[in-house]
Amino acid sequence: MFERAVSNADAIGAPPIRRLARDSTRADSGEWRGLCNALRFLTTLSGPGLADRVLTSCQIHQDLEYWYLYPQILRAATSVSVVSCHDLSEVILTKFGVNIRAQYLIPPEHMFAGMFGAGKGKFDEAFYPNIFDRVMRDIEPERGELVLIAAGFLGKLLCERVRERGGIGFDVGAVVDVWAGHTTRQYEATSLHFDLASSLIADQPFIDDFCRRASRGTGRCFSDDTRRRDIAAHLPAERLQSNVGAPRKLRVVGHPRCGSGYVSRVFIALGCNVGHERHV
Repeated sequence: MFERAVSNADAIGAPPIRRLARDSTRADSGEWRGLCNALRFLTTLSGPGLADRVLTSCQIHQDLEYWYLYPQILRAATSVSVVSCHDLSEVILTKFGVNIRAQYLIPPEHMFAGMFGAGKGKFDEAFYPNIFDRVMRDIEPERGELVLIAAGFLGKLLCERVRERGGIGFDVGAVVDVWAGHTTRQYEATSLHFDLASSLIADQPFIDDFCRRASRGTGRCFSDDTRRRDIAAHLPAERLQSNVGAPRKLRVVGHPRCGSGYVSRVFIALGCNVGHERHV
């Protein structure tokens, strides 16, 4: 079922090169074996039209969030259906101006059940097999309807079922946690925006390999995590202003020799009053 779902998908996610390079130092880990097996699996796929499929990063769901492209994707939809452990009715309407036509709630991952307020007793059954079988049976997208699916490994099978029944299954993964106000993956905490003035601090040990000719000057810039590209020109004005508002309190907690003194000096040089036991 999984092989059929992947073979029939219009877009298939594969581990990007940077992730392979990063994790290659842990070649004895289960995660590394998983990445290699994912690539090996892709080489075994066959079937008519497979060469016409779009091959993209398996991190595409969070990249779309980083690049603020979900509003553009959902702009074309009058309504969507959702498979997730979160009730996203208000979130989807407030964030994207789109109503949820049908919602299928499933249990969360065990490790995050407490964070989501969905502890023991909220779901009488595990996701697999009974709840999964019911969703596979009951999900009925309208013709061409976008169905946002966040259901882990089994979500790929749900995407295939949606496709079979005339809808568009879109695996958005842990991005729904971000929409619901939770950080469950390390990448979700990565900030996109930074100030070019950080490159002007005297004696800074890090060199930002940033193309200033591609930037908008010395104002606020938005970048991907390589810190090399300014994508501000491609973002709507409301996104550029999304973090402009009331001042935020900042506290840096560290231990001896971790660099907290340097962090304090950097923020003071930027005009932020972040003190230190030796620099107040």
